Amino acid sequence: MLSIKAVLTWSRSDAYYRDSNWRGRFATEGGSLLINQAIHTLDLLQWFGGGVKRLKGIVDNAMLTDATEAEDSAMATFEFHNGARGLFYASNTHTCDSPLLLEIHCQHGTLRLQDNILWLFTRNGQRELARDTTPDGNKGYWGTGHQQAIAHFYHALRYSTADGVMDIDAAARSLHLVEAIYRSSQLRRWINLTDVID
Repeated sequence: MLSIKAVLTWSRSDAYYRDSNWRGRFATEGGSLLINQAIHTLDLLQWFGGGVKRLKGIVDNAMLTDATEAEDSAMATFEFHNGARGLFYASNTHTCDSPLLLEIHCQHGTLRLQDNILWLFTRNGQRELARDTTPDGNKGYWGTGHQQAIAHFYHALRYSTADGVMDIDAAARSLHLVEAIYRSSQLRRWINLTDVID
């Protein structure tokens, strides 16, 4: 693996924040875009990349300054433990919710998730590997994933099983990325993830 790229451009209106006054506040949500919408994409990046060694990030509140005290846009460059590079951009200021664009570039080919279709590109051409077909009409990036995760969690508690449930340290990795992006933006420098975790 040489690099991973992720682009997440969704739309959140002033009303989205106004109607639930806990949203977009550091004291009640812990931030905005990074902790709420983009954390899922950050989680994918760090899992596919095998863990982030260091990053440099920028956060900004460009369009939603009257609605949220936190960020509406963020970008970061990652260095993974294996030496690969990660590129991340997310914003809640687009005029619609676009599907996630995720690309993993490897020595002999590229995997690209685009418009909810997973493609493999090699020097021999391209082919479709999988397609997200959501029969209930829900958008693939919303779907029923949260409901399934919560039900699975309650099942694990009720039946005392750890099957498919990660420990707190593994779950915290994405939170460490969010914290590191905030810190990097404030200090305007690279942040080692070991500095955030310690």
